[in-house]
Amino acid sequence: MNKKILCFLALFGSTFGAQAQSTLSQRDENISLDKGKHLFERQKYASARFQFQSFLDNEKNASQLEIDEAEYFIAVCALYLENADGGNLIEAYAKKHEGSGYASLAYFDLGGYYFKRKKYDEAVDHLEKVDQYALNESQKNDYLFWLSYSYFLEQRFDDALPMFNRLKLSDNKYKYAAYYYSGYIHYKQEKYDRALRDLKAAGKTDIYSAQVPYFISNIYYKQKDYRQLVEYAEPFAKNKRSKVVNNDEIKLLVAESYFEMGDYENASRYFEEYTKVKKSPKADVLYRAALANMKLDRLDKAEDNFKKVALVEDSLGYYASYYLGGIYVKDDRKPFALSAYDKAQKTSFNDEMKEEAAYNHSRLCMELEKYEDAVVSMRKFKEEFPESQYVEELDQLIGEAYLRSNDFKAAVEHLESLSYKSSKMKKDFQQVTFSRGVQLFNQGKLKSSVGFFKKSLKYPINHELVIQAHYWMGEAYSIAKRYADAKDHYLQIQTLASDTHEFKNLSYYGLGYAYFNEEKYNLALPYFKRYVESNASNKHSADALMRLADCYYVQKAYVYAIDNYKKSVQEKNPDTDYAYFQLGMISGIEKDLSSSRAYFDKVLEVEPKSRYYDDALYQLAVFESVAGNSQASLKLLDQLIEDAPESLLMPFAYERKAISYSNLGNYSKAVEEYKVVIDEYPTSSNANSALLGLQEALSKAGKQNELDAYIAKYKEANPDSETVENVAYESAKSLYFDQQYHQASKSLSNYLIDYPNSPYLVDAKYYLADSYYRLRDDENAVKWFNDVIEDSKNRYLPKALSKVSEIHFTQKEYEKAVQASKHYSGIARSKKDQFKAWSMMVKSYYELEKYDSVDYYAHEIIDKVAVSANATNMANLYIGKAALGKGLEDEAMDQFIITMNTAKDANGAEAQYLLAEVFHKRGQYEQSIQTLYDLSKNFGVYEYWLSKAFLLIADNYIESDELFQAKATLQSIIDKSPVEEVVNGAKERMKKISVLEEETISSQDSSGMEMVDVDSLHSIVE
Repeated sequence: MNKKILCFLALFGSTFGAQAQSTLSQRDENISLDKGKHLFERQKYASARFQFQSFLDNEKNASQLEIDEAEYFIAVCALYLENADGGNLIEAYAKKHEGSGYASLAYFDLGGYYFKRKKYDEAVDHLEKVDQYALNESQKNDYLFWLSYSYFLEQRFDDALPMFNRLKLSDNKYKYAAYYYSGYIHYKQEKYDRALRDLKAAGKTDIYSAQVPYFISNIYYKQKDYRQLVEYAEPFAKNKRSKVVNNDEIKLLVAESYFEMGDYENASRYFEEYTKVKKSPKADVLYRAALANMKLDRLDKAEDNFKKVALVEDSLGYYASYYLGGIYVKDDRKPFALSAYDKAQKTSFNDEMKEEAAYNHSRLCMELEKYEDAVVSMRKFKEEFPESQYVEELDQLIGEAYLRSNDFKAAVEHLESLSYKSSKMKKDFQQVTFSRGVQLFNQGKLKSSVGFFKKSLKYPINHELVIQAHYWMGEAYSIAKRYADAKDHYLQIQTLASDTHEFKNLSYYGLGYAYFNEEKYNLALPYFKRYVESNASNKHSADALMRLADCYYVQKAYVYAIDNYKKSVQEKNPDTDYAYFQLGMISGIEKDLSSSRAYFDKVLEVEPKSRYYDDALYQLAVFESVAGNSQASLKLLDQLIEDAPESLLMPFAYERKAISYSNLGNYSKAVEEYKVVIDEYPTSSNANSALLGLQEALSKAGKQNELDAYIAKYKEANPDSETVENVAYESAKSLYFDQQYHQASKSLSNYLIDYPNSPYLVDAKYYLADSYYRLRDDENAVKWFNDVIEDSKNRYLPKALSKVSEIHFTQKEYEKAVQASKHYSGIARSKKDQFKAWSMMVKSYYELEKYDSVDYYAHEIIDKVAVSANATNMANLYIGKAALGKGLEDEAMDQFIITMNTAKDANGAEAQYLLAEVFHKRGQYEQSIQTLYDLSKNFGVYEYWLSKAFLLIADNYIESDELFQAKATLQSIIDKSPVEEVVNGAKERMKKISVLEEETISSQDSSGMEMVDVDSLHSIVE
């Protein structure tokens, strides 16, 4: 029979007494009341309720006690059947019998019912209405436990404890449970001695023997009685088969106790056992485990745990970072140490540690040659710790960092701000101002660069820098076409440098060009000659040899000119076609038409077509004409017109054809050719001479009456400068040259509307297109540039094609960019133009993944138009990128290394980044990281590639499971990088790391954890 039901029956039996017994004995055993009780005892509550109700409905002679009994059982049956009216019935019963034992019994039953169903708040509401003196001893024990345990679960410990204590005083089924829960309450109230007494009593039974060891161990730990804890708990910790609850946590307490006792060997052993079974150990546990291993000099194990703790953003994370820094320094992993100290110096929990970490961070920046970061770090240190013992040392290091930093602008500003400069500071000032000048020169900021070169001469301590400053000022002035100033500085080098000095030789080359560009060829000649003779391996020797030949040529010293042009050919000068052209010119001038033809043929045979192709055809035609070979001349001119219709020589070719026809006496054909010049090229420089030739040819052809129309056409194309139309044009043009592009675009548009037949039509269209180009209005710029391109017989064609190809590339219209660049390449008349065309083709073909074409044109740049180091660097980079695109990683890596070793520009930075990326893809993470750190040192001024490099460093760390290093690197990017796409990438990776962190460690402090939760206690009761 159900024990609860027996309680109900026993209580009711004692309540009704003998009167009920005598009445019942007089009835048949099948009376409904007896049947109901029998069914109730068998827990058939529905049938029982029916019998009790039948008794009330049919028994007319029932006593009041029997009626009360039947009503009680009906209510209890309804309650246990969870009928909708159960609660109401028993509540009604209790109220009906308020103040009597019947009411207490009803509330007792109702409280017990809710207790069984874990509705503890409702259990409390009803049990508190029970008069416990109306209950028998067994019922009192139930009452005390139900109510005290319900209080316990509601955290009403002060109400629960007295009841648990009463249960402890007698032998009852709840006695040891009472010891257990009162022990827990004492534990929570930090009454540890009482808790120990009660928990030890509870532990004497099998029910709680597995529960209490963890509590008792915790109490010893709270009391800091570590030896007692170890003595008591270590047997459990050692027993791998122990069924003690939370045995892993007991191991932790044993580990913590050994740690507090300074027994790091045993502490380390138990910490290790504990962390092996915990998926995400708490941060403070890992921290102490790391400290124990560090005390034992087991730095590898210490590092593993410190790295996990360092991911946490709290005081432990900062302490762990500081200790990691020391481990990394000892292990000579300084880049790792730098990240660790960087985090540690951000702590707000310990000023002494913060100072030490910040100092170490500054020192490491210097040792790792991260000079810009060193300056920032040391300046911040001085602001935060102005009284530190390290300030004087760091003051000296700041100067050194500025000297070695590529942030020469800041370095100059710093040194200029000092009122006093020691001799070392003056030397540093000379170095950084010079370096800033070189930096600005390389950026094309020539005027500014000269200013810094002049500043470097303020303290001329380093004689070598004085020489180089003069050289670079000479170069800057020469590029700016201020040749007199350039010569002054080149000449300074003549007196400052020894005869064998590299820059003295370079000054010869510079002086040669300065005079050459002033067309003072007789003065240029000796300098080019000295340079060529000084050292045949000089990097400009090939060019200097060609200019030397040019100087002889202009002075008509043809023997010497021929000798030097032939030397250029023999040395396989990249401009061999030019040398052949000049040799052809000299042979023609000297009437050696056979040799002239041979040399010009060499030019015409060059593949791809030489930029001197049309010149060679034209000059050979002139020589043939002069030699009286008019038919040969006409044939050559026809070939020129057919092969190079966009050549700027077109008007001259038609005029020369007219002259040849006149020589042949065919004046009608001569008139036709002259007319082409006036009709199609009315503003060309030879239009006036063509008009005069036309006059003579018309006269001889007897067509003088046609001349007036062509004179009028010529005048229309070349109007008087005082006309309204010309004034409007000059006004619009002046806005363009004043860089007032908004106003210029409006004025030029109006001009083209007002004067659609203007002789300045092409000029106005180009200026309008370029205005839109500079305003970044790409759509209108392309429209007007294309108008200029369609009228191919103009001097703006190369520029228009160059800019159209650039716009198409920017808009990712790579096919169009290629087409425009091919057109541009076909008309290029200088190495610079050819390079611009081919470089755009290289970049566009790369985007189109046409890697063979990339490779071809990149090699063409290197072999034929390497106009600068930048040109060669760019070509080498794209050869590598093309190889990488074709899956030839080894070839690509070789090419990237070549580029890195020669380039000091953005091409070198990209090459080094791509090399690191290949290492990353191959899983060679350490090599990738080292390559990227080298990039930061070598190309730190290129912010985009620097930011990309650190993002890839973070990726390498993530793949290497170095989450702390990855997180520190990403945070640095987020804090410092101006490159938005890279910052966004860093934030995405931070989210990934957060997920990985959750799988690695919990930031919760183990000392604050609940020893046994309430649900565990509840399960014990059940």
